[in-house]
This record gives sequence, C-alpha cells and structure tokens, in this order.
Amino acid sequence: MEAIGRLTGGIAHDFNNLLHVVNMNLELVSLYAKEEKVKPVVDRAKSAARRGARLTNQLLSFARSQSLLPKLTHVNKLLVGMKDLLDISVGSGVEVELDLCEEDAMVVVDPGQMEMAVLNRP
Repeated sequence: MEAIGRLTGGIAHDFNNLLHVVNMNLELVSLYAKEEKVKPVVDRAKSAARRGARLTNQLLSFARSQSLLPKLTHVNKLLVGMKDLLDISVGSGVEVELDLCEEDAMVVVDPGQMEMAVLNRP
C-alpha cells in the first residue's frame, strides 16, 4: 500500500505540473484571443483544468503527500460547484438533482475530502 501511495503521489505531482502549464497557456489565449467565440471554449478548458486540480488534490491526500486542510466550507456552494462532475460521473442516463438547504449550511471539513465522499457515496 505504501508503494501505491508513493506512485500515486509522484503521478499527482507530475500531473499538477502539467496542469500549471495548461492554465498558464489558457490565460494567454484569453488575453490575446480577439474572437468572441473563443471565450466559451477557453472557459470550458479552464473548468476542466480546475476539476483536474481537484483530482490532483484527492490523489495527493490518498498518497498522504498532502495533509488534510479542514476549513469552514459552504456545503451548498461546494455541491453546486461539483454539479458538472456529478453529471459526468453518473452518466447521461441519470439526472442529478440537488436538494440544497435554504439556509447557509456550513461545516468545518477538508473540501476535497467532502467532494470525494459525495462522489463515492453508494
């Protein structure tokens, strides 16, 4: 298990470096692109890179290369922010509907761990 953890940590660090390059290039494209139709494409790519960064954090937590960082987390915002990821995870045959609290639901938790718990719920 330790060897798998080290391998996971190494892959996650390399992936994180690649994501950094992708993000920097997306920023350059958004600065220099003149055509309006380029903006939504860049926005979708940035969103995918953010999902990749969350995945990297989850892998690093698994590898114990990154400690948990519990912080005050707005549950509704977290769930809304991962709606696209949930839709992709369950597939097109299932419709994801969020039944959110009307009040501010806040907890002290590591946001990446909470996302992992929601995604891995049976």
